[in-house]
Amino acid sequence: MPPALATLLCTIFILSLFYGNWKKTRGVSLGLWIPVIWVAIMASRPIGTWLAGDADKLNFHSYEDGSPIDRNVSMLLMFGGLVILAMRGVRWAGVAKENQWLFIFYLYLLVSVLWSDYTFVAFKRWIRDAATVVMVLVILTEEDPTEALRQVFLRCAYLLIPLSVLTMKYYINIGRTYDPWTGTPCLCGVTVGKNQLGRLAMISGIFLIWSLNLQKDLSWFKKIKQRWFDAAVLGLCLMVLVQADSATSLFCFALGTGVLFVTQMDWMKTSPSRLLWLGSLLIALSVLFLSVPNLRGLVTGALHRNVNLTERTDVWKGCLGLGTNPLIGEGFDSVWMTPAAIRLGNKLQVEEAHNGYLETYLNTGLIGLCLLFPVLVVAGKNAVRYVTGNAAMGPLLASLFLVGVIYNYTEAAFDNGNLVGFILWIVAIRYQTVTEPIAIETSDETNPCAPHPASGFGFLLIERPADNSTRKMQ
Repeated sequence: MPPALATLLCTIFILSLFYGNWKKTRGVSLGLWIPVIWVAIMASRPIGTWLAGDADKLNFHSYEDGSPIDRNVSMLLMFGGLVILAMRGVRWAGVAKENQWLFIFYLYLLVSVLWSDYTFVAFKRWIRDAATVVMVLVILTEEDPTEALRQVFLRCAYLLIPLSVLTMKYYINIGRTYDPWTGTPCLCGVTVGKNQLGRLAMISGIFLIWSLNLQKDLSWFKKIKQRWFDAAVLGLCLMVLVQADSATSLFCFALGTGVLFVTQMDWMKTSPSRLLWLGSLLIALSVLFLSVPNLRGLVTGALHRNVNLTERTDVWKGCLGLGTNPLIGEGFDSVWMTPAAIRLGNKLQVEEAHNGYLETYLNTGLIGLCLLFPVLVVAGKNAVRYVTGNAAMGPLLASLFLVGVIYNYTEAAFDNGNLVGFILWIVAIRYQTVTEPIAIETSDETNPCAPHPASGFGFLLIERPADNSTRKMQ
């Protein structure tokens, strides 16, 4: 098929996806397009890199000055998000109070730019990363936060997954990269590498499965019939996930899908202790398999990988030998600009530690790592709370939380504009009124803070309108 014809058919397919979804979408504003664009850029490539013309040079993260185009786009989106939050009456003092650990963590990250050798560069990167919180708040202050979150990721999947399939087959100068060591071609689609492509397919697939399963009273045949567009993109996601050949994404997709269905069972929803034991067991087992070479070989063998996790253990060893300050690190997002890290990166062809916890340690030291863990604990508690509150979003949050925690074992996905880090912050951020509770229906009359089953969020952090009217979450 000629590339022009394939592009035309792909465009028609994408438009039909958006049209089919639009007919069934209610309760979201036009302002939601700001986080949609933000997430789409985060999940694919920075806009400026599309002008580079070489897929192997698309990761601008290693350049100290960054890209003026992307910087301006990020600032414009961030400003738009702040305007929307101001119009919705969001009170930042209340946000900080309800999310103390997250704000302490970000405050420390801001302070850490002071001891970076590239203070201004680190500060610009901190602003870009802090904008993630703004985008999350824009989503959660929608009239229906559950539908808003659903629409953000579904719209991104409708656009990016078909385009990835198109570029991988018909525009190989965009859709493929090459291994720096062997020269072997690797599929990347609209992302910057096979791991990023696998991550896009993994998260999109989890959201699509959750979206299809929201209507409990219908059979799977009727669900697929009603939302054929979700089923079609899910099929493409599974194909892309396999073709990307990213072992971490494949494993996390299987884990996330399993958690998605297990947490919908009545025996699990009615017992917070069971949820805590399940989550703790999965995390402990994953740490055990990662730490013990013989056990690690069982998992890597099943995924057709070597026991050193595709040279990741060599990367970890090299990173620990960089001589960073163990207490405070090298400063926010600064370690890979240091001479020692540049030499290591050139030697091993990496630009990250391939472990989110190690990356946090290198940049912000033990202090940053110790501040990160309470944020993750809060996220885990939020996930348990929504599952036991019978919220529609509960199983999704539980799935995303465990996927995010375990994904960071072999990929760095905290505080660097990463899609996995974004979904973890969605789970971690808490919401509560700072004036008086807004009238909402709850799933538990004895608990006025229990999340509504239809929305997934029982809290809104907005000022009550001047006329003292109430706003009901659908």
